[in-house]
Amino acid sequence: MRKKNPVFTAAFSVFLLTCTILSGRQAEQVEEPEPVQPRSVLGDGVYNNDLRLLIDGRYLPEGSKWDSENGIFWNDTDTFFVIDLGGMFEITGISLQVDGNDDYRIDYSEEGNEYFPAFQIQGTGSRTNPGMDTVSSINGDPQYKEGLAFSPFSARFIKIRAAGGDSRYAVSEVQIFGYLEDPAAGSESRIIRPGGIEASGNFSNNADLIVNGRIPFEGSEWNSEECVYWEDVDVFFEIDLEDVYELTGLLIQVDSNDDYRIEYSVSGEDYVPLIEILRTDGEVTAGMDTMSSLADHPEFVSELEFLPVRARIIRVYALGGAGFSISELQIFGIPGKE
Repeated sequence: MRKKNPVFTAAFSVFLLTCTILSGRQAEQVEEPEPVQPRSVLGDGVYNNDLRLLIDGRYLPEGSKWDSENGIFWNDTDTFFVIDLGGMFEITGISLQVDGNDDYRIDYSEEGNEYFPAFQIQGTGSRTNPGMDTVSSINGDPQYKEGLAFSPFSARFIKIRAAGGDSRYAVSEVQIFGYLEDPAAGSESRIIRPGGIEASGNFSNNADLIVNGRIPFEGSEWNSEECVYWEDVDVFFEIDLEDVYELTGLLIQVDSNDDYRIEYSVSGEDYVPLIEILRTDGEVTAGMDTMSSLADHPEFVSELEFLPVRARIIRVYALGGAGFSISELQIFGIPGKE
């Protein structure tokens, strides 16, 4: 079995948000910054649910239970979560939803080794005590909370942890606002928001699940409601990136005991093989297995690495096995490459 790099228990997640890249910050007033598109989120400790929920862009209804299946919840102050923005940003604001009767600490770092405090949320000020409460550091935001405002700082990593309370802690969403400090860094590989997905053949569940940004727990059943599954090797799925990118990496979750192929095309007419995923890849022996071609990803599988290619359309299908399934396919790349 091919092995991947060991890490603390974590799910890598990524939900796509629009990020404004400014080519030259001027002294005059600029437009309000938009949410930064995180590259990944990692967790250290014992917690419940998929970490991708932290950056999927979805808030729970105010006052929701702390242990909702659509949030991350845990029981000790040693557990923490780190969001990697994928580059250096000038951070101007942070909005997040937490369990309202606890204290939480937000720290930041440039390189991920030394962290500095941004602000601390005091549970005593919750408007939904108990239950999930959305708070923001941005003055003028309807969820703005006094005491969270901060002067802009430079960071790539944002850390969230509980600072005290009733040992029933929860975070359901974190949104970070700011500007990319070095426009040239925009050439760094980032996750691509697909324009759509089309499918051919007979399969179960909605094909949109493949690009919805949610990854089930590893080992989940291949025919669960979170997966797209099928029986015929003639079935295939095509993801349209809506523009030509230089593709640099991917993340995929498929049924662990089958073989799959991913191909690419610039025009959607002629397809070229990119990688093959074999049943001997990864580490899961039964059920859904997450794998990545990115060397710095906790689910890295070296056999999935590939040289950068130009493409707009991505096709995935099964090569062999029985009872095929895919729950997620994420593509990383650099826009605007000729």
